[in-house]
Amino acid sequence: MTLTSMKCLIIIYLLSPLLCLAQGMIVTNPTADVKLAESILLAEEQAKRLNDQKELLEKAQEQIEKDKNPIRQVEKIKMIVQAIKEIIGSNNRSFNILQDSEQFSPQELSNILQTFTRLITQSEQHFALITDILKDGVFQMNDSERLQILMDLESKLKEIKGDHRILKDKYERIAQKRALIKALKKKN
Repeated sequence: MTLTSMKCLIIIYLLSPLLCLAQGMIVTNPTADVKLAESILLAEEQAKRLNDQKELLEKAQEQIEKDKNPIRQVEKIKMIVQAIKEIIGSNNRSFNILQDSEQFSPQELSNILQTFTRLITQSEQHFALITDILKDGVFQMNDSERLQILMDLESKLKEIKGDHRILKDKYERIAQKRALIKALKKKN
């Protein structure tokens, strides 16, 4: 309740005995009316203090969120760097496995290498964007905007990891089929 509405209620309450007298009703306890008015004023003061405390808590919550954002950013950056390392390591391992399988021609291996290199290049571009974000010279943004971009980058890197997994599985299936065909041809 606002201060004005509380004052109106008090005035109406204090004038209500006069209205009652005009209608022929008797006021029985004027001291109770005074105590009630005092209670209303006290309740108004308490409501005002509660409102002040609410505003203080909201400010504290905002400050906590501001303090948490850099921590979240560091965590996201660690996750992104780890994802990039995994993509690069996985690409290298996958290519070595395919190359050692001796099921692909040099031209096919070159195409596979180009495909894996494209995924690594995309990861490196995301890493370069992270570097620019951290420098804050290229992008003037607040913590929440920076965190949102980092979350988007993390999502894109997950897509790249998924693309790598699909390509790796595809080429491994091809290698297995070719090895099976060679084995069957040798058997015949």
